[in-house]
Amino acid sequence: MVLAPDALLRILQRYSQGQHVFVAFSGGCDSHVLLHLCSRIPALSKSITAVYIDHGLQECATGWTGHCQRAAAQLGVKFKSVSVTLLPIQGESPEAMAREARYQAIAALLAPGDIVLTAHHQEDQYETILLKMFRGAGLVGLSGISEHSNLGVGQLIRPLLAVTKQAIDDYAIGYQLKFIQDPSNTCIDFDRNYLRNIITPLIKDRWPSVDTTVSRAGRHCHQGHVLISELIDPLFQQVFCQQEQALSATLLQALNPLVQPMVIRHWFKWRGLEMPSERAVNLLLTQVLTAGKDRCPELTVGDYCVRRFQDKLYLVQAFVPVDSDFEQRWPLGENTLMLEGNGQLRRTGKVQWDDERDFWQQYEVTIRYRQGGEKICLPGRSGTHLVKKLFQEAKVPPWLRSRVPFIFFDGQLAAVGDKWVADAFYEMSAGHKLQFKWTLTSNNRKENDEKENNY
Repeated sequence: MVLAPDALLRILQRYSQGQHVFVAFSGGCDSHVLLHLCSRIPALSKSITAVYIDHGLQECATGWTGHCQRAAAQLGVKFKSVSVTLLPIQGESPEAMAREARYQAIAALLAPGDIVLTAHHQEDQYETILLKMFRGAGLVGLSGISEHSNLGVGQLIRPLLAVTKQAIDDYAIGYQLKFIQDPSNTCIDFDRNYLRNIITPLIKDRWPSVDTTVSRAGRHCHQGHVLISELIDPLFQQVFCQQEQALSATLLQALNPLVQPMVIRHWFKWRGLEMPSERAVNLLLTQVLTAGKDRCPELTVGDYCVRRFQDKLYLVQAFVPVDSDFEQRWPLGENTLMLEGNGQLRRTGKVQWDDERDFWQQYEVTIRYRQGGEKICLPGRSGTHLVKKLFQEAKVPPWLRSRVPFIFFDGQLAAVGDKWVADAFYEMSAGHKLQFKWTLTSNNRKENDEKENNY
């Protein structure tokens, strides 16, 4: 790509656009060039907002907000500064945390269809691919940074990926742009800075065009990944149980051993989760998949667990265990009850709290969890039934049984989650059936191209 307004506009026209265009603006050379280029596009300039994210990590960054605001004003574009607070997480690098915080802060500004532009260029692509290779990544990781991805309800576009760093520097000199020199860029404690400042100059002495050729290799890996995904998807559909969102262990084991890891990774991708490591996939295939049907093994992968129950593999969030002594009163007039660390419970069907015939109002409604030995009388079935036996009949996975909310009316078991309602309370006085819906919520997917991929 030539650094010219027309060339940039052609790239942006590949994607649908909302009302606003946000440019991630650090005040450095690369983002300043991108913002300057955008301001030269008449059809775009009025909808641009330059966004500066203040991490508060460096004392010298005190005046950077003002610098960025003045630069945006000189270019005639709107400006917004957002401050974020980084809470240290053990094992997480400050660099990764800052990157994630930037994306989250910008995503919060977006309306549906809005786009965010970042100034990642060809040398960024080269560095990313090499770092991924050093970490043993597969085709997804070796594909490098994508030109387009989703960010919240908007889109993230990197239009300069085919532009060399030298071309960007030449543009900045030609237009006499004044930009910030971040001193942390010279700190070789960070892997990317070590690669950029120590390793890359040595490589380029021997192979001057290495950033171009490595980027080309990344495109080949991306093409290979797309092709494999198309070939794997039919096999994934063969072993995937849509209703339970699970994999059939028997059908998965019947596939070619070389294909099984790809199906597992496709499953994670389908769920929108970070790719599991090679070690995690191997453990899953050798320990969880091959376990006997009478066992319920599990394997933790990040914030999720792969669990086997009977002939199915389930991918579920690794929730903190619930307190067996928990008890919560359901306030009168509320249709939805939030359960701490256990999703939400909602009364469904026709609900009219002001209907005096609705005997729901006659009881104190409380929520508890399983203690053991609970019995319930079901409509259309004679006698009482142990909830334990009902769980077994319904093939409720063992890890869910302790989490299912039990609804009590004046201390009498009225319903078990959204599975069963006691016969005594099933037909409400108003002529409506008592019904519930229990939703065990999960975390949203992180949109971050710097994740570790091993596909």
